[in-house]
Amino acid sequence: MQQKNNIKAKKNILLIGDSSSEATGIADKIKHCGYEVVTTNGDENLMNSIKQHLPSIDLIVMDLGLVENRQEAESIMNMMSYFSLPVLFTSGDESRHDETRVDKPVSASIMDNSVELNKLDSSIRKALQFQYNHIHPEQVSSKNSSRYEMVFNNSDDAIFIFDADTGRLLDVNPAVAEFTKVSGQQLSGKKFWEIDLLQQIENEANFLHEIFINGSQWFKNIPVTTPDYHFKQIDVRGSVFLEDGRRRFQYTVRDATPKNRTIKLLEKEIETKEIMIQELQHRTKNSFSLICGLTDLKAMSVETDEARELLEGLSARIQSVAEVYHLLYQDQSSEDVNVHEYCNLIIDSIIGNTDSISVQKDDICELRLELKKASSVGLILVEFLFNAIKYAFPKKKHGEVRVSLKKKGENYLLTVSDNGIGVPHGFEVNQTNCSGLYLAQVMAEQINGSISLESDNGTRATLEFTTE
Repeated sequence: MQQKNNIKAKKNILLIGDSSSEATGIADKIKHCGYEVVTTNGDENLMNSIKQHLPSIDLIVMDLGLVENRQEAESIMNMMSYFSLPVLFTSGDESRHDETRVDKPVSASIMDNSVELNKLDSSIRKALQFQYNHIHPEQVSSKNSSRYEMVFNNSDDAIFIFDADTGRLLDVNPAVAEFTKVSGQQLSGKKFWEIDLLQQIENEANFLHEIFINGSQWFKNIPVTTPDYHFKQIDVRGSVFLEDGRRRFQYTVRDATPKNRTIKLLEKEIETKEIMIQELQHRTKNSFSLICGLTDLKAMSVETDEARELLEGLSARIQSVAEVYHLLYQDQSSEDVNVHEYCNLIIDSIIGNTDSISVQKDDICELRLELKKASSVGLILVEFLFNAIKYAFPKKKHGEVRVSLKKKGENYLLTVSDNGIGVPHGFEVNQTNCSGLYLAQVMAEQINGSISLESDNGTRATLEFTTE
């Protein structure tokens, strides 16, 4: 049988199946992947079908449903081996997926009838490559050897190859001379413990013991002294492998100085940026506080209660944002906010200015949120508290406000309840003309949360949100 040497040429695939729509679908998929397809009915004599299409067949795809048992599948694979043809079985029955194996001289594997195009193409390519490697092992071996030799000689890492039984050095690459200041010819035939650099590594890391136990081992930043009496740190990798039936072990030594220098530069750059971010947070907090102060001054000078309430509400909202940046600066964090502490600051800031209302912090759980979401939660809490102060206790009537933040499943519930007069019957939060609640509703939607209001011996406002 004449074989094609070019594995990139267009391939011919013999599809052995029944006349079902599944077989037709697989044939269409194979064609879509760019292969020529010849189909034959599984009821025909298999050997005659194959011989009829030789020598043009490169691969056989066969419905496993046409095979009675494992023995018959193995018989077919042996027959395919005779023709040096890879075979792919298709099946919709996962219980039969152990009836093929890949240790034959040709590739034999199994795939689902509903296999996706990319997976089908990948399976065909692997099978054809397997076949090519089997027919042309000398070309594969030569190509792999050339690639290894190129990597070995051009590597900036120093590579030592030793006989694992005698400890004798077998080969080194050119980079070894840079590390040892000794040529490869001078090192040839030396034992492992006769090479100063490797002996220093062994003294530091007990390296050989780790290699032979684990098969492969990395050690980083091992301190050594070079032949010209310079101190440096190196990274070392050792591994054990077989070559012509004999055990070898390989040392790969890399100068860690460039890596460590880069790490230090990056760490310094990160530190500088963190200081800049903290300074920006501090200045932002001070700017917001200045605006709050100016707003409060204006609130004291206006003549109407309505204008005063608007300015006080505006000041509280601005102050809540200022507190976020205060916490970020205090925690030296640029990523997330301590919500437990944040809520406490807002509660004390707003309720602390009222003499007629007391506050109970039922259970404000520990939680950290990224800046944007934390700011939204804080602003919604401000709206809840202001609504309680403004509407629950008219004419500065004495009352109590309770605040809680609790985890419920995957969600969190921020609740502000009061023992005031409650909301009117039929009140809907999404239909209210109250600008504060409308603002809270918009912010809740921005963080994929929702707001609800209930009236039962007072009012209970709840924000439900996730940390996602």
